[in-house]
Amino acid sequence: MVNRDASMGNSIGSEKISTPELADELYQAARLGRLSDLRALLHRRPSVDPNGRTSAGRTPLIGAALADAWEAAQMLLEAGARPDEPDSAKLGGCTPLMVAAQRDAQAVAGVLLHAGADADATTQPDGQTALMWCCQADLPRMAGLLISRGARVDRRRQLDAATPLMLAARNNSARVAELLLELGAAPDLRGPAGFTALMVTALVDAVDVAARLLSFGADRLVADSAGRTALHVCARHGSLRVARLLLGSGVDPNPAPTSPQDGGHTPVTLAAAHGHLDCLRLLIRRGADYLHRCADGRDIRAIAEASGCARTAELARSLIEESQSQRSHSNQTETDFKWLHTHEDGLRPELKPTLAALLKTVSEEEDEVEEGGGGQRAKRRSKISGDASVRPVPPLDAATKDFKATNDASGSERQNAQCSSVATASDRSDSPPEEDRLIEQLIIRKRIVTKETSGQRVVSVKEEQLELVVDCGEISETVHVKSGAPAIAAAAAARGADAFRSTGSQFYS
Repeated sequence: MVNRDASMGNSIGSEKISTPELADELYQAARLGRLSDLRALLHRRPSVDPNGRTSAGRTPLIGAALADAWEAAQMLLEAGARPDEPDSAKLGGCTPLMVAAQRDAQAVAGVLLHAGADADATTQPDGQTALMWCCQADLPRMAGLLISRGARVDRRRQLDAATPLMLAARNNSARVAELLLELGAAPDLRGPAGFTALMVTALVDAVDVAARLLSFGADRLVADSAGRTALHVCARHGSLRVARLLLGSGVDPNPAPTSPQDGGHTPVTLAAAHGHLDCLRLLIRRGADYLHRCADGRDIRAIAEASGCARTAELARSLIEESQSQRSHSNQTETDFKWLHTHEDGLRPELKPTLAALLKTVSEEEDEVEEGGGGQRAKRRSKISGDASVRPVPPLDAATKDFKATNDASGSERQNAQCSSVATASDRSDSPPEEDRLIEQLIIRKRIVTKETSGQRVVSVKEEQLELVVDCGEISETVHVKSGAPAIAAAAAARGADAFRSTGSQFYS
């Protein structure tokens, strides 16, 4: 085929010939940077058409873009190559600039843009732009070049309405994402199914992009068309790092369930359903409600067992069993307090200050009844939080010290014993059984959770097993107390300790 073109303003002949074989030669010369061969083909009479396609459907200018051969590209453009001539549809319909963007061929991209290439051109029918390829490969310099020449930062892809920022999120292209946000990309535009860029990061655990989105004000709580938030998506796909980031930024671990059509799931049930044990543990540690029932009535245990993940199912079973045990225990609370206050008058006066401090701590805890997916559930929480949760037990008052002095069996011998061993009620013959039982009931029935702060010593009591440190002057000793053990307060009074403090783990956060 001969193409007669008299519009060229150079010395190259106006007659151009285009065959797949000649286009292959021109393409290879440009692709390999063989400038002399390229010049010979372009200056022959008739010359080879620089816009001809190879047998594979590519143009010579695309060959130059693949190799970032800017001199070859410049020579082809001077010979009449069109800067936006795409390759064949079966290859995607990409322009030379799109290919240069994919290869980060910045020199060729500059030549093409100077020659008038459209920085915002799209493939057909998908609607992919050169900037979108930069986002997928995390090429910030190329992206900046394209944006400076007119590429739109919020242009949507025709295929799925995805934006460049969503594509950067999908590939964890943090540098390009930051550039897009700095240049005005909207962080909360919705794409497929109502997804935002933050939700896309949750799909693939792209924590670097997620962190940048949050720093630019991305909405952490927005939900898609099915009611799924970014935290739901994290739990569904096991994106532990993004989940940790979201929870650390203040996201509620108990967002509203998804729509009934989507199963009525919470993040906890989604993590259990898909066997993501680490995500499940993280959510529970952060206070997620593991008693929620999905739209079909299943609880976390049934959901986890159906997932086929044995470890997740084991954790779910233990959580449900613990919850049932706590509900059974909470039913005894009112009876316990009545018993304690009824028998308080029978306690010897010297021990009342210590018991009063313990009772005050316990009484300030309440059992909140919350409405859950499957009905009522009891959930113990403290009324206070932060440093206010620290409840120091005051030093034993003068009456208690007098009690200790009057009960010294042998004066200095008892004083030496105070710094060498811990006296328990089982070691003290002068401790009435009723006092032991009173404080024992307090220990068994209630958990007094405290911690040490500002140098104050505080008390911590846990059901079934307790580890305490008793301070006595310059000496501190550890005491292991099991349920059914004698009175802790009586032991402290006999020991002369000013207070107790927990050395175990914190039972409630």
